[in-house]
Amino acid sequence: MIVEYHMPSNKRLFIVREGAAINFLLGSCPDQTMDVVFAEIVEGCKALTRGNLQPGTIHEVNIEALREIASAWLRLQS
Repeated sequence: MIVEYHMPSNKRLFIVREGAAINFLLGSCPDQTMDVVFAEIVEGCKALTRGNLQPGTIHEVNIEALREIASAWLRLQS
């Protein structure tokens, strides 16, 4: 369930479960919550493809992207 991709920069990218969220049991989270999780996954993938992350460290989605995700989610809920 892990696929390895080789980037043009010679870096390797590992995708687990075809990019689906992990550590969630089916039906254990409301769909609305998963929308936010999937949006963060997309932002993380965008950061990976930019290729400017320090190898061997844990990275978080930047605060501006998180604010944009939250704003979009709130607009959709109203």
